[in-house]
Amino acid sequence: MPKEWPDQARFLDVLKTLRSASKSKLKVLVELASKEARAYYKHAAAILVKQIQVKKTRQRVPILYVVNSLSTIGQQTITTGGSGSS
Repeated sequence: MPKEWPDQARFLDVLKTLRSASKSKLKVLVELASKEARAYYKHAAAILVKQIQVKKTRQRVPILYVVNSLSTIGQQTITTGGSGSS
């Protein structure tokens, strides 16, 4: 990936501590992934895909919640250009 994502370290830290789909951690991950999403969306997508591939089946569920949150809440943020909070 040519550009270095400034929030990548924080995104990975929160993702590594994600044991269940807590609202607070999902919110942080969605905010980090959607911040400057046009420039860095591939970074977040690649990290999530890699985590899904290496985790055991039961450990994938919280990551799938992150993907779901990004596809529903994040899409609204990207298209409107807002902060995603209504």
